[in-house]
Amino acid sequence: MACGTPVVASGRAALPEVLGDAALFVDPEDPQAIAAGIRNVLTDTDLSRELRIRGKARAELFSEERMARDMKAVYAEAGAH
Repeated sequence: MACGTPVVASGRAALPEVLGDAALFVDPEDPQAIAAGIRNVLTDTDLSRELRIRGKARAELFSEERMARDMKAVYAEAGAH
């Protein structure tokens, strides 16, 4: 996502929580659903463009800089109590 690649992912486990609206989710146990998802991303230019935009924005939520900033805030809060 950070590189601008549209994502097709499993709609199970923590992936929907992590990927949010930045991925096209499919049933990981249904080969036809997986193929259809990949085909949709490859052939629907509007969908692909939207996933690229959303993906880059979503990936920024997990940057090293943000993680360090958030961790510093957690430690500062814990130290204040």
